[in-house]
Amino acid sequence: MTHDVMNDLWQIPQWCLETRMDKRKCVACTQPRRVAAMSVAQRVADELDVMIGQEVGYTIRFEDCTSPRTVLKLVIPWENYLVKSVTFQ
Repeated sequence: MTHDVMNDLWQIPQWCLETRMDKRKCVACTQPRRVAAMSVAQRVADELDVMIGQEVGYTIRFEDCTSPRTVLKLVIPWENYLVKSVTFQ
């Protein structure tokens, strides 16, 4: 039996969203690459049957595909971004 790593890439952020303690807070999951952040966000949005950029979105350098309704944000960490994001929330 083989383990499908690609399933983990989208299942872990979705699991974090579903099991969060405070439903009013946004969940941010880091991804190592731009393409990973965008594709995982799209996959989770498809699984939850929502539009990308609404409840599920991504933020990468120079591109923010989120809204005030976003509850799951996929990000690639860059200098000071995570600090700004945490203090903003």
